Amino acid sequence: MFINFKTGINNSSQFTYFNALKIIGAIIIAFFLHFQDHFLLYLSEKNPFTGIFYFLSIEGHCFVEMFFVLSGILFSFVYQPKIIQGLSFKAFIKKRSLRLFPLAVFTTLTAYGFNLLLYQDNFEFWGKNTIQNMFCDTFLLTKIINTNPYLNGPVWYISVLMVCYILGFVFTKYKSSAFFFLAIFIGACIQYFKLNYPFLNIDIARGLLSFFTGVTIKPLFEIISSFKKNEKIVFRIFIIFLMMICFSVYQKNSLYFSPTFFALFFFFTPLIICLYDLKCLNKLCNTKFVKWLGDISFDIYLWNFPIYMLLHLLIIKGCFQPLNIWFLWILAIIIHFAVATLSHKINNLIRHK
Repeated sequence: MFINFKTGINNSSQFTYFNALKIIGAIIIAFFLHFQDHFLLYLSEKNPFTGIFYFLSIEGHCFVEMFFVLSGILFSFVYQPKIIQGLSFKAFIKKRSLRLFPLAVFTTLTAYGFNLLLYQDNFEFWGKNTIQNMFCDTFLLTKIINTNPYLNGPVWYISVLMVCYILGFVFTKYKSSAFFFLAIFIGACIQYFKLNYPFLNIDIARGLLSFFTGVTIKPLFEIISSFKKNEKIVFRIFIIFLMMICFSVYQKNSLYFSPTFFALFFFFTPLIICLYDLKCLNKLCNTKFVKWLGDISFDIYLWNFPIYMLLHLLIIKGCFQPLNIWFLWILAIIIHFAVATLSHKINNLIRHK
Protein backbone atom coordinates (compact mmCIF):
# COMPACT_ATOMS: atom_id res chain seq x y z
CA MET A 1 0.00 0.00 0.00
CA PHE A 2 1.64 3.25 -1.17
CA ILE A 3 -0.57 5.58 0.89
CA ASN A 4 -1.04 5.00 4.60
CA PHE A 5 -4.77 5.70 4.87
CA LYS A 6 -4.74 5.49 8.67
CA THR A 7 -2.31 8.36 9.26
CA GLY A 8 -4.05 11.54 10.38
CA ILE A 9 -3.08 15.04 11.48
CA ASN A 10 -0.39 14.69 14.16
CA ASN A 11 -0.60 18.25 15.47
CA SER A 12 -2.45 21.50 14.88
CA SER A 13 0.55 23.01 13.06
CA GLN A 14 0.01 20.64 10.14
CA PHE A 15 -3.59 21.73 9.70
CA THR A 16 -2.93 25.46 10.14
CA TYR A 17 -0.07 25.31 7.60
CA PHE A 18 -2.22 23.79 4.86
CA ASN A 19 -5.22 25.96 5.78
CA ALA A 20 -3.19 29.19 5.81
CA LEU A 21 -1.82 28.58 2.31
CA LYS A 22 -5.36 28.84 0.94
CA ILE A 23 -5.44 32.57 1.63
CA ILE A 24 -2.66 33.10 -0.95
CA GLY A 25 -4.81 31.63 -3.70
CA ALA A 26 -7.94 33.45 -2.52
CA ILE A 27 -6.20 36.85 -2.49
CA ILE A 28 -4.62 36.43 -5.91
CA ILE A 29 -7.82 35.16 -7.55
CA ALA A 30 -10.16 37.69 -5.91
CA PHE A 31 -7.99 40.83 -5.79
CA PHE A 32 -5.97 40.45 -8.99
CA LEU A 33 -7.49 38.03 -11.51
CA HIS A 34 -11.20 38.75 -11.01
CA PHE A 35 -10.67 42.46 -10.32
CA GLN A 36 -9.00 42.71 -13.70
CA ASP A 37 -11.79 40.69 -15.34
CA HIS A 38 -14.62 42.79 -13.85
CA PHE A 39 -13.37 46.35 -14.02
CA LEU A 40 -10.39 47.07 -16.23
CA LEU A 41 -12.11 46.28 -19.52
CA TYR A 42 -15.36 47.99 -18.52
CA LEU A 43 -13.63 51.16 -17.32
CA SER A 44 -11.29 51.13 -20.35
CA GLU A 45 -8.37 51.29 -17.97
CA LYS A 46 -4.95 49.89 -18.61
CA ASN A 47 -3.91 47.12 -16.24
CA PRO A 48 -2.43 49.06 -13.28
CA PHE A 49 -0.49 46.07 -12.01
CA THR A 50 3.15 45.68 -13.00
CA GLY A 51 5.78 42.96 -12.77
CA ILE A 52 4.74 39.84 -10.90
CA PHE A 53 1.38 41.43 -10.00
CA TYR A 54 0.58 41.91 -13.69
CA PHE A 55 1.32 38.23 -14.26
CA LEU A 56 -0.94 37.27 -11.34
CA SER A 57 -3.79 39.40 -12.71
CA ILE A 58 -3.58 37.53 -16.03
CA GLU A 59 -2.65 33.98 -14.97
CA GLY A 60 -4.12 33.97 -11.46
CA HIS A 61 -6.58 31.25 -12.47
CA CYS A 62 -3.74 28.77 -12.01
CA PHE A 63 -4.04 29.24 -8.24
CA VAL A 64 -7.25 27.20 -8.29
CA GLU A 65 -4.88 24.25 -8.71
CA MET A 66 -3.35 25.12 -5.35
CA PHE A 67 -6.85 25.06 -3.80
CA PHE A 68 -7.42 21.57 -5.17
CA VAL A 69 -4.01 20.27 -4.04
CA LEU A 70 -4.52 21.59 -0.50
CA SER A 71 -8.05 20.12 -0.41
CA GLY A 72 -6.62 16.76 -1.47
CA ILE A 73 -3.91 16.92 1.20
CA LEU A 74 -6.41 17.80 3.93
CA PHE A 75 -8.76 15.05 2.74
CA SER A 76 -5.92 12.51 3.03
CA PHE A 77 -4.98 13.61 6.55
CA VAL A 78 -8.39 14.46 8.02
CA TYR A 79 -10.94 12.20 6.33
CA GLN A 80 -9.11 9.08 5.11
CA PRO A 81 -8.40 7.82 8.68
CA LYS A 82 -12.06 8.44 9.61
CA ILE A 83 -13.31 6.63 6.50
CA ILE A 84 -11.12 3.62 7.28
CA GLN A 85 -12.46 3.65 10.84
CA GLY A 86 -16.03 3.45 9.57
CA LEU A 87 -17.24 6.97 8.71
CA SER A 88 -20.36 6.46 6.60
CA PHE A 89 -20.85 8.02 3.16
CA LYS A 90 -23.97 9.83 4.41
CA ALA A 91 -22.10 11.39 7.36
CA PHE A 92 -19.15 12.35 5.15
CA ILE A 93 -21.29 14.01 2.48
CA LYS A 94 -23.39 15.80 5.09
CA LYS A 95 -20.28 17.23 6.75
CA ARG A 96 -18.78 18.41 3.45
CA SER A 97 -22.10 19.71 2.13
CA LEU A 98 -22.74 21.84 5.21
CA ARG A 99 -19.32 23.43 4.71
CA LEU A 100 -19.60 24.03 0.96
CA PHE A 101 -23.24 24.24 -0.13
CA PRO A 102 -24.91 27.03 1.93
CA LEU A 103 -22.38 29.72 1.04
CA ALA A 104 -22.00 28.55 -2.57
CA VAL A 105 -25.77 28.60 -3.15
CA PHE A 106 -26.32 31.94 -1.40
CA THR A 107 -23.50 33.72 -3.26
CA THR A 108 -24.72 32.25 -6.56
CA LEU A 109 -28.28 33.52 -6.04
CA THR A 110 -26.90 36.91 -4.97
CA ALA A 111 -24.72 37.08 -8.09
CA TYR A 112 -27.66 36.28 -10.37
CA GLY A 113 -29.80 38.86 -8.55
CA PHE A 114 -27.25 41.62 -9.13
CA ASN A 115 -26.79 40.44 -12.71
CA LEU A 116 -30.54 40.68 -13.33
CA LEU A 117 -30.44 44.30 -12.16
CA LEU A 118 -27.46 44.97 -14.44
CA TYR A 119 -29.22 43.53 -17.50
CA GLN A 120 -32.87 44.19 -16.60
CA ASP A 121 -33.49 45.90 -19.96
CA ASN A 122 -31.83 43.12 -21.95
CA PHE A 123 -34.44 40.37 -21.99
CA GLU A 124 -32.45 38.38 -24.57
CA PHE A 125 -29.72 37.94 -21.97
CA TRP A 126 -32.19 36.19 -19.69
CA GLY A 127 -32.96 33.47 -22.18
CA LYS A 128 -32.95 29.69 -22.01
CA ASN A 129 -29.16 29.32 -21.62
CA THR A 130 -28.97 31.76 -18.70
CA ILE A 131 -31.81 30.04 -16.82
CA GLN A 132 -30.12 26.68 -17.40
CA ASN A 133 -26.80 28.05 -16.16
CA MET A 134 -28.47 29.52 -13.07
CA PHE A 135 -30.02 26.14 -12.26
CA CYS A 136 -26.67 24.34 -12.64
CA ASP A 137 -24.77 27.00 -10.67
CA THR A 138 -27.33 26.97 -7.84
CA PHE A 139 -27.39 23.19 -7.48
CA LEU A 140 -23.61 22.90 -8.00
CA LEU A 141 -23.89 20.97 -11.26
CA THR A 142 -21.64 23.31 -13.25
CA LYS A 143 -19.15 21.30 -15.31
CA ILE A 144 -20.92 18.07 -14.30
CA ILE A 145 -24.00 18.20 -16.54
CA ASN A 146 -23.43 21.68 -17.96
CA THR A 147 -20.33 22.89 -19.85
CA ASN A 148 -21.64 26.37 -20.76
CA PRO A 149 -19.95 29.50 -19.42
CA TYR A 150 -21.01 30.16 -15.84
CA LEU A 151 -22.03 33.48 -14.35
CA ASN A 152 -20.83 32.91 -10.80
CA GLY A 153 -17.23 32.05 -11.66
CA PRO A 154 -15.97 30.44 -8.43
CA VAL A 155 -18.88 27.97 -8.17
CA TRP A 156 -17.39 25.53 -10.70
CA TYR A 157 -14.61 24.80 -8.21
CA ILE A 158 -17.16 23.69 -5.59
CA SER A 159 -18.95 21.45 -8.11
CA VAL A 160 -15.74 19.73 -9.15
CA LEU A 161 -14.47 19.53 -5.55
CA MET A 162 -17.61 17.60 -4.52
CA VAL A 163 -16.98 15.12 -7.36
CA CYS A 164 -13.42 14.65 -6.08
CA TYR A 165 -14.65 14.15 -2.51
CA ILE A 166 -17.12 11.47 -3.60
CA LEU A 167 -14.50 9.65 -5.67
CA GLY A 168 -11.97 10.03 -2.85
CA PHE A 169 -14.39 8.41 -0.39
CA VAL A 170 -15.02 5.46 -2.71
CA PHE A 171 -11.32 4.97 -3.51
CA THR A 172 -10.39 5.10 0.17
CA LYS A 173 -12.97 2.42 1.01
CA TYR A 174 -11.19 0.09 -1.46
CA LYS A 175 -7.83 0.86 0.25
CA SER A 176 -5.96 0.89 -3.06
CA SER A 177 -3.58 3.67 -4.10
CA ALA A 178 -4.01 2.62 -7.75
CA PHE A 179 -7.40 4.33 -7.97
CA PHE A 180 -5.89 7.69 -7.03
CA PHE A 181 -3.21 7.42 -9.71
CA LEU A 182 -5.87 6.30 -12.20
CA ALA A 183 -7.85 9.48 -11.48
CA ILE A 184 -4.71 11.57 -12.16
CA PHE A 185 -4.14 9.68 -15.42
CA ILE A 186 -7.76 10.24 -16.53
CA GLY A 187 -7.47 13.95 -15.73
CA ALA A 188 -4.27 14.17 -17.79
CA CYS A 189 -5.94 12.41 -20.74
CA ILE A 190 -8.93 14.77 -20.65
CA GLN A 191 -6.59 17.76 -20.72
CA TYR A 192 -4.42 16.28 -23.49
CA PHE A 193 -7.36 15.51 -25.78
CA LYS A 194 -9.14 18.78 -24.78
CA LEU A 195 -12.49 17.07 -24.19
CA ASN A 196 -15.52 19.25 -23.47
CA TYR A 197 -18.39 17.04 -22.43
CA PRO A 198 -20.47 16.81 -19.25
CA PHE A 199 -18.22 15.25 -16.60
CA LEU A 200 -15.38 14.98 -19.12
CA ASN A 201 -14.03 18.50 -19.57
CA ILE A 202 -11.01 20.63 -18.79
CA ASP A 203 -12.29 21.85 -15.42
CA ILE A 204 -13.14 18.33 -14.22
CA ALA A 205 -9.64 17.35 -15.36
CA ARG A 206 -8.09 20.18 -13.34
CA GLY A 207 -9.85 18.85 -10.25
CA LEU A 208 -8.87 15.22 -10.81
CA LEU A 209 -5.24 16.09 -11.50
CA SER A 210 -4.79 18.51 -8.61
CA PHE A 211 -6.96 16.98 -5.86
CA PHE A 212 -5.61 13.46 -6.25
CA THR A 213 -2.05 14.75 -6.59
CA GLY A 214 -2.62 16.24 -3.15
CA VAL A 215 -3.82 12.86 -1.86
CA THR A 216 -0.91 10.89 -3.33
CA ILE A 217 1.85 13.15 -1.94
CA LYS A 218 0.76 12.42 1.63
CA PRO A 219 3.69 9.93 2.18
CA LEU A 220 6.17 12.72 1.39
CA PHE A 221 4.97 14.77 4.35
CA GLU A 222 5.38 11.74 6.60
CA ILE A 223 8.94 11.27 5.31
CA ILE A 224 9.80 14.96 5.82
CA SER A 225 8.54 14.79 9.41
CA SER A 226 11.04 11.99 10.08
CA PHE A 227 14.00 13.97 8.69
CA LYS A 228 16.60 15.53 10.95
CA LYS A 229 17.27 19.27 10.71
CA ASN A 230 20.23 19.00 8.29
CA GLU A 231 18.36 16.49 6.12
CA LYS A 232 15.44 18.90 5.82
CA ILE A 233 17.78 21.69 4.67
CA VAL A 234 19.35 19.49 1.98
CA PHE A 235 15.91 18.29 0.88
CA ARG A 236 14.59 21.86 0.50
CA ILE A 237 17.66 22.94 -1.49
CA PHE A 238 17.11 19.95 -3.79
CA ILE A 239 13.41 20.85 -4.30
CA ILE A 240 14.24 24.50 -5.10
CA PHE A 241 16.95 23.41 -7.54
CA LEU A 242 14.50 21.01 -9.19
CA MET A 243 11.88 23.79 -9.51
CA MET A 244 14.43 26.07 -11.21
CA ILE A 245 15.29 23.35 -13.74
CA CYS A 246 11.60 22.69 -14.43
CA PHE A 247 10.91 26.40 -14.92
CA SER A 248 13.78 26.62 -17.41
CA VAL A 249 12.41 23.63 -19.32
CA TYR A 250 8.89 25.13 -19.29
CA GLN A 251 10.10 28.45 -20.73
CA LYS A 252 11.61 26.63 -23.70
CA ASN A 253 8.67 24.24 -24.16
CA SER A 254 5.68 26.32 -23.03
CA LEU A 255 3.70 25.28 -26.12
CA TYR A 256 3.63 21.70 -24.88
CA PHE A 257 2.48 22.45 -21.32
CA SER A 258 -0.59 24.40 -20.23
CA PRO A 259 0.03 27.04 -17.52
CA THR A 260 -2.22 25.11 -15.12
CA PHE A 261 -0.31 21.85 -15.73
CA PHE A 262 3.01 23.56 -15.07
CA ALA A 263 1.67 25.38 -12.00
CA LEU A 264 0.37 22.13 -10.52
CA PHE A 265 3.33 19.81 -10.98
CA PHE A 266 6.31 22.18 -11.13
CA PHE A 267 5.34 25.01 -8.79
CA PHE A 268 2.51 24.57 -6.28
CA THR A 269 3.06 20.93 -5.36
CA PRO A 270 6.86 21.15 -4.86
CA LEU A 271 6.48 24.50 -3.07
CA ILE A 272 3.93 23.08 -0.60
CA ILE A 273 6.25 20.13 0.03
CA CYS A 274 9.33 22.36 0.34
CA LEU A 275 7.81 24.69 2.95
CA TYR A 276 6.25 21.91 5.01
CA ASP A 277 7.39 21.62 8.64
CA LEU A 278 9.43 24.84 8.45
CA LYS A 279 9.52 26.08 12.05
CA CYS A 280 9.39 29.82 11.33
CA LEU A 281 6.48 29.29 8.93
CA ASN A 282 4.67 27.07 11.42
CA LYS A 283 4.91 29.84 14.04
CA LEU A 284 3.55 32.38 11.54
CA CYS A 285 0.69 30.09 10.49
CA ASN A 286 -0.28 29.57 14.14
CA THR A 287 -0.75 33.28 14.84
CA LYS A 288 -4.35 34.41 15.31
CA PHE A 289 -4.16 36.74 12.31
CA VAL A 290 -3.01 34.08 9.84
CA LYS A 291 -5.49 31.55 11.25
CA TRP A 292 -8.24 34.10 10.68
CA LEU A 293 -7.07 34.67 7.10
CA GLY A 294 -7.05 30.93 6.44
CA ASP A 295 -10.52 30.54 7.91
CA ILE A 296 -12.09 33.25 5.72
CA SER A 297 -10.24 32.34 2.50
CA PHE A 298 -13.13 30.20 1.27
CA ASP A 299 -15.58 33.06 1.90
CA ILE A 300 -13.37 35.58 0.07
CA TYR A 301 -13.16 33.25 -2.90
CA LEU A 302 -16.94 32.75 -3.17
CA TRP A 303 -18.01 36.32 -2.43
CA ASN A 304 -15.81 38.09 -4.98
CA PHE A 305 -18.22 37.81 -7.95
CA PRO A 306 -21.28 39.18 -6.07
CA ILE A 307 -19.20 42.00 -4.55
CA TYR A 308 -17.75 43.03 -7.91
CA MET A 309 -21.20 42.84 -9.52
CA LEU A 310 -22.62 45.09 -6.82
CA LEU A 311 -19.85 47.66 -7.30
CA HIS A 312 -20.31 47.42 -11.06
CA LEU A 313 -24.07 47.99 -10.62
CA LEU A 314 -23.56 51.02 -8.38
CA ILE A 315 -21.17 52.58 -10.90
CA ILE A 316 -23.54 52.00 -13.84
CA LYS A 317 -26.52 53.45 -11.93
CA GLY A 318 -24.50 56.53 -10.99
CA CYS A 319 -24.73 55.81 -7.27
CA PHE A 320 -20.98 55.66 -6.88
CA GLN A 321 -18.00 56.96 -8.86
CA PRO A 322 -14.53 55.81 -7.76
CA LEU A 323 -11.80 58.45 -7.66
CA ASN A 324 -9.49 56.16 -9.61
CA ILE A 325 -8.80 52.47 -10.20
CA TRP A 326 -6.62 52.17 -7.07
CA PHE A 327 -9.36 53.61 -4.85
CA LEU A 328 -11.78 51.04 -6.29
CA TRP A 329 -9.28 48.22 -5.70
CA ILE A 330 -8.65 49.16 -2.04
CA LEU A 331 -12.39 49.60 -1.42
CA ALA A 332 -13.07 46.16 -2.93
CA ILE A 333 -10.46 44.56 -0.65
CA ILE A 334 -11.96 46.18 2.48
CA ILE A 335 -15.47 45.04 1.51
CA HIS A 336 -14.22 41.49 0.82
CA PHE A 337 -12.64 41.12 4.27
CA ALA A 338 -15.67 42.59 6.05
CA VAL A 339 -18.20 40.44 4.19
CA ALA A 340 -16.04 37.29 4.40
CA THR A 341 -15.61 37.65 8.18
CA LEU A 342 -19.36 38.06 8.73
CA SER A 343 -20.13 35.26 6.28
CA HIS A 344 -17.72 32.88 8.02
CA LYS A 345 -19.34 33.48 11.41
CA ILE A 346 -22.85 32.89 10.01
CA ASN A 347 -21.72 29.77 8.14
CA ASN A 348 -20.22 28.38 11.36
CA LEU A 349 -23.51 28.92 13.17
CA ILE A 350 -25.35 26.98 10.42
CA ARG A 351 -22.83 24.12 10.49
CA HIS A 352 -22.84 23.71 14.28
CA LYS A 353 -26.54 24.19 14.84
